[in-house]
Order: sequence, then C-alpha cells, then structure tokens
Amino acid sequence: MLETKSIKVQGILKEIHEKVQQKAGRFEKISEDIVLENLTLQALCANLHMSPAACADFVQNNYDCSCSVDDMIRIYRDFKINTEEKRLEVFENATGVAIMLEKSMNGDQQAYELYCSTREKFMEKKPKHYYKILLAVIFHNIKQLQQENDQQLITSFGNTLCKYLLFDIENAITYAYGFNKHRSSAPSTNNNAKKVHSPEQERLLQKLASLESALEQSDMLLRDLQSEFDERLEAVKLQEMTEFFGKLNSDKYGCILDELLMLRKGIDAVKKSGYVLPLEINGLLIMVRKLVQFLRDSHINPMLKPESLRIVKAGDVEFWNYEGTPFTCAEEEKQVKVISPGWIYSEKQVQISRPKVKEVVDNVD
Repeated sequence: MLETKSIKVQGILKEIHEKVQQKAGRFEKISEDIVLENLTLQALCANLHMSPAACADFVQNNYDCSCSVDDMIRIYRDFKINTEEKRLEVFENATGVAIMLEKSMNGDQQAYELYCSTREKFMEKKPKHYYKILLAVIFHNIKQLQQENDQQLITSFGNTLCKYLLFDIENAITYAYGFNKHRSSAPSTNNNAKKVHSPEQERLLQKLASLESALEQSDMLLRDLQSEFDERLEAVKLQEMTEFFGKLNSDKYGCILDELLMLRKGIDAVKKSGYVLPLEINGLLIMVRKLVQFLRDSHINPMLKPESLRIVKAGDVEFWNYEGTPFTCAEEEKQVKVISPGWIYSEKQVQISRPKVKEVVDNVD
C-alpha cells in the first residue's frame, strides 16, 4: 500500500499529476485509435479472459466508446496479446513491475533497483507499445495515481508520451529519495579523494542533475514524437487501404473479392471441360483475370480455401465468423465448411476480412 501520509509520497503524487496534466495539454486533437487502444488495455486490466467480442461489448457499455469486433481483433494482434495465455503472461509481468514501483514510491531503494531490472526485462525485445500496457497496469494497481481525471487523460497518450510519463515517475522517485538513477560520466581528478559537499550543495547538485536529465528527456521526447507521428501516418495509410478492400468484400457490396475467386474458379472449370466460351464474353474474362492479378500484385490473398472442409476447435474460430452450435469446451472439435475464405494483406500480415465458416451437421433420419 502507498503511504499517502508521507510528505515525500505526497510530493511524488503531486509531481506525477502535474506531468500528466502537462503532457495531456500538448495536443488539441486526440486520436480516436489511441483512445480505443488505451481503453481496451484498461478493460483487460479488469478481466484478462475477455475475447475480442466480449471486450468490444465491455468498452462500448462502460466507456461510451464506439468500436467493433474487428477493431478489437486488430488491437489484440497489434499488441501481440491475441491469445489468453499471452495476455496472462504479459499483464502478470507488468503487474510485477507495478508492485516494485509502488514500493519504490514509499522509499524502498532495493525495490527501486528491482523495479528498474524488471522493467528493463519487461521491455526487452518487446513492441514499443508495451509502454502503454505497463502504464495502464500501473494506474490500475496504484489507485492513488487516479487523481482527478488523470486516468482518463492518459487514454489519449500514444507510445511516446506513455514512455516519457514513466520516466517522469522514475525521476520523481529518484529526486524525492536521492536514489542514483544516472551516474556521472565526468572523469575524477582524484580517485582516492571524495569531494565533501554541504547538505545545501548536495541538494543543489541533485537539482542540477535532475534539470539536466529533464532537458535531455525533452529533446528525446520531441524526436520520439516525430518518429511516432511518422509511424502513425503509415498506419493510417495501411488502415485506409485495408478498409477499402474490406468494403469490397462486405455484404453491402456483394462480397466482390469472394465472387471474383469463385468466378475465376468457374471459368477454369469450364475451360477444362472443353467448352468453348462465346467470343462476346472474352472482354469479361479478361477483366476478371486482370482483377485477380491486381489482387495478387497488391498482396491481397485469401486466408482459407473456399468451400473446403476443416476440423476446428473453439480457439481456431475465435477470430472468424462462425455459424453453428456453441462449443462445449476448448478441446471439442467440429467440422466446418468454409463459406468465405477471409482475406489478408500478406505483406504486413493484416487481416482485411474475417473467414466465414459453417458447422457441418450430419443428417440423421
């Protein structure tokens, strides 16, 4: 538990609150995608067992935020938490980091050292948006950080602001208790003698080191924000492209991609049968062939083989559109027929539309 009666703890909480307010005021326009991602992480902090569909319902009902199941599938995959086992692993590790941070805020130097090592291990070779996960877990576990509307404000923070708010929290702790976060790289003039400073000089030196660190982090923040902006711009372009092809294969427009695939298959079957097609439809055949070639060149490919039969478990169809009787357990197997193969942008491994499968039921007279 955080010792809120401590003057130093109160000072740390005040500093964190000011940093949240300061960072939240950087941007006039808030990205809806970033907010949805952060609200999803807050929801998962409450219940890690939610499927994308259940999480979409939870977010809409509890946060008054519009989202679809496809949005949740994208977020789960982007954050690499699309299996329950992976979610449990990632969030449990993040909780361990949050526990050490809370102890550090109470002045436990050993806990701070453990926090630093566990945080580095958590972030090692992980996606940069793990900072979002870590911050969501920290604010969920340390209730005193949910000051005023701070928890709501951090939902607008992208990867970079989450990263630097975490640095701000660390700086507040090291400044309050005098923990050594940064070692001086200046060479010593006398290795055997230590320069003695008065308490006031020590305070001023510590303040100077803190200001130098803040200046360095501000410079890094600007560079990282520009990099994140560029990445977001590329992500928006990718999203617009996948939405375009997704609409082409929507029910509203008659599942054009599926129909092209079936039309090409039908034409090939007719040709193999030896039937001579009328010259009048040659133009149509050429157009179909060119459209299919366009999809291939654009790296838009089907995920499954149309009309094929597959044996699946509940986990296999979690991100598909499944029609049939409910699965009674995770290990139960059912035979399904592929109604729509689903489509994927293979170059980036981004799903465009979900496969549709239907349970095959044996008719018993």
